[in-house]
Amino acid sequence: MSQVNRREFLTRTVLSGAGVVSAASLGQLVAPAVDAASPVPGEAEQGGRNPNFAEGKIIGINGSVLTAQSSQLLVQRIQITNSTRIWKVRDTTLDNVQVNDRFYARGVPGSDGTFIAETIWVNIVNIHTVLASVASDRLILNQAHLHQTGDQLIGHIVPETVVIRNLAPPTHDLSQLKVGSHLQIIGAWHPDTNEIDVVKIFSAV
Repeated sequence: MSQVNRREFLTRTVLSGAGVVSAASLGQLVAPAVDAASPVPGEAEQGGRNPNFAEGKIIGINGSVLTAQSSQLLVQRIQITNSTRIWKVRDTTLDNVQVNDRFYARGVPGSDGTFIAETIWVNIVNIHTVLASVASDRLILNQAHLHQTGDQLIGHIVPETVVIRNLAPPTHDLSQLKVGSHLQIIGAWHPDTNEIDVVKIFSAV
């Protein structure tokens, strides 16, 4: 997977496809990530940063504090509290968060310069893709947004994987997925690979 493509993964959160599916269909925890990075009034005057949003790569973990480097190369401390909700494919705990994970978080700035996370989405991605093949345990996906051939993604099927066709109720049945169809997938990236865990598959056919 090329360096350019890895960077695509870092930036393609649920925000990028918010207009394609309804926020409600994303799920109670995932849906708020649609607006977590949305501009706030006066944001441009603040240098383009939303003070209630943080993102980056985790470069250190010390107890309940994450040290992160943002996409603008800013280093920030992220405080995880007992009430912080953590998503990494599913609701999880800090024990499952690792150095090198990427994240998006919503919260509030602390008085000491830390960012106090209310919700954190770890390795979350939102991709628009074309289905190349389907098996019981994985999907092979072409990266439609990059318009390149031979650079495929492996989408691992996990217990949480569901298909939503035409906004119908979610189903675990993959048999209706058609090779060549365009899909929108919410999932969790395996950092520095071309692999993701597939959580939600949106299909129009």
